[in-house]
Amino acid sequence: LHVNSVEPVDQTFHARFSAVGKRYCYYLLLRQATPFEWRYCWPLMHGDFDLDAVLKAAPLFEGSHLFNAFAGKVLNGENPRKFLSKVSIVPQDNAYLRIETLGSGYLYRMVRKIVGALVGVAYGKLSMADIEYMLLSGEKKKNVMTAPAQGLFLQEVLFDASKFSELSVHQ
Repeated sequence: LHVNSVEPVDQTFHARFSAVGKRYCYYLLLRQATPFEWRYCWPLMHGDFDLDAVLKAAPLFEGSHLFNAFAGKVLNGENPRKFLSKVSIVPQDNAYLRIETLGSGYLYRMVRKIVGALVGVAYGKLSMADIEYMLLSGEKKKNVMTAPAQGLFLQEVLFDASKFSELSVHQ
């Protein structure tokens, strides 16, 4: 945990409801994890991982969509239409891939379901057409897996709308 800054806020500030955006990162490891790594990533050791297919599919999640199909559950009264301004795949050293999302709001398990869908695309179990259909219809497909929790990190919570807009454009 790292505190970047502290500043006074008015009485109406709420740590959860005043946020205008969040950045999540999910780490995939394209090899067997060491005992020191397995708690912080999803190791994928089987088959041919098609990174090109993942790079093509990731931008499909950007924009405003019905994310029902990519949620563990949608609570009563919760709007399943969410806006993701960025979904990027960043290859890292030592066979790691970082999947980064920047959005104005998320549903329960949404990032983990998106990652699971991208892994499905990488292994040929889902097509880009499947993802497009789920985003338009909100209908779930049985072959979308939920990525394990150990690779998911909340990277940043944004409270300044101008910073959210700036990050959306420049990343």
